[in-house]
Parts: sequence; C-alpha cells; structure tokens
Amino acid sequence: MDRLAAWLAGGLIACAGALVLATSAGLPPVVASHFAADGRANGWMSREAYAWMMALMSLVTPYAVWGAAAWLPRRWPRLVNLPHRDYWLALERREATLAWLGRLGLWLGLLSAALIAAIHVEVVLANRRVPPAAGDGMIWVLGAFVAAIVAMVVRTAWRFRVPRGVRR
Repeated sequence: MDRLAAWLAGGLIACAGALVLATSAGLPPVVASHFAADGRANGWMSREAYAWMMALMSLVTPYAVWGAAAWLPRRWPRLVNLPHRDYWLALERREATLAWLGRLGLWLGLLSAALIAAIHVEVVLANRRVPPAAGDGMIWVLGAFVAAIVAMVVRTAWRFRVPRGVRR
C-alpha cells in the first residue's frame, strides 16, 4: 500500500508541474505574478521566467518536503523533533513512527503541490482580467491550506502523545 501511495503521490506531484507548463502558454508575454492585499498587480515577470519558476517550484518543493519527512528521520533519528521523542523512537516503536512520519511527509508534499498549482491557476485567472487583478479565490486557497496544516499539526500532536499509564 505504501509503495502504491508513493507512486500515486509522485504522479500527482508531476501533474502539478505539467499543469503549470501546459497552462502557462496562454499567459501574456509579461505576467502579473504578484498581487497586493487588495488584489492589484504589483509584480511582473516574463512568461518564460514565470513558467519555469512555477514548474520548478511545483516539483522541487513537494519532493523536498516529502523527502525531508520520509528520509531525514531515518538517516538522523536523533535530530527528529517529536513530542516524547525518546518514547516514540524506542526500538519497539521506531519503525512505525518513521513510517508514520514518511506518510505525513507524503501528505505535506501533496498539499504543497496542490497549493502551488492553485496559486498558479489563480495567477492565470488574474491575468485574464483587465487590468490584471487577483480575485477572492486566493484567500480561499490560502485559507484551505492553513486549515489543512493546522489539522495536520493537531493530528500529529494527538498521534505522538504518550499513552496513559506510561512514565514520561
């Protein structure tokens, strides 16, 4: 199951990069790429620079996040920062803990790929307006991302609490 999930996640992350490259051709030669809080464009770049920057971000960021959570704890477990780390990294629980962290990294990678793809879609939509301006979608995208991160933090804290009756 974990191998299948990894292949699916890798494919979804690659799709985010493909989405960026496939839809960037429809952007104007000079892309409004940054927006003020009120939605007005206040940063510009060439279409080619924007497409490559976003494509690289949509691939490198998710894989780096996923790899950091899945590989680094296995390589340097003493550097893992978990609540009750000694309990959860004891020999009898270490493999399950590291596998859980790997899955968490996979989900964080997918979440970051989704965020970058959604930001790109919002930039494409903003550049269709005259003058270019961001809509309300960006607030919803960022709100959903923050809510998902908060949920993951709460879930992680809950997962790594010390069971009752165990000495700390």
